[in-house]
Amino acid sequence: PIQVLTLKLVREHFGLGVRAYGLAFTAIGAGMVIGSVLVAQLNLKRRRGLISYLIWILNSVLVIVFALSPWFAVSIAAAFVRGICIGFGVTIWETMLMQLVPQQMLSRVVSLDWFGSLGLTPFGLLLTGAVSGLAAPGTLIALGATISICIISAGLLSKQIRTID
Repeated sequence: PIQVLTLKLVREHFGLGVRAYGLAFTAIGAGMVIGSVLVAQLNLKRRRGLISYLIWILNSVLVIVFALSPWFAVSIAAAFVRGICIGFGVTIWETMLMQLVPQQMLSRVVSLDWFGSLGLTPFGLLLTGAVSGLAAPGTLIALGATISICIISAGLLSKQIRTID
């Protein structure tokens, strides 16, 4: 929902235009750079699976803050911190894939990972577009993030995910 409805949120909720929309995505991008660099500086070796899942949960919480905040400045701050989470989360996940997946299986695992991450995206975009008129954009974005939190949290039930280094 955030990909489909952010421009509508910026227009209807904040009464702003394309520049504000661009600022939101710039904040995410700047945060992503910092998050990636942060992972490199920390050189994490333990509990990376747990950390990764917790970072994605925090990311979704920040989406809720972004979508429901009455103040644009708070939404931009949430977008920036969300960018840090995205950069951190993607970097730690991709590093784990390269380090932990046997070389002979790596291409298959990466393909499956990308399919899960991007291959199903059109269906989410289509569904969001179909329901976009049913509620305010902030409400739908927050609902999508809440669903993400539930799905990611379910992954934490796995001992393998919680203990993977």
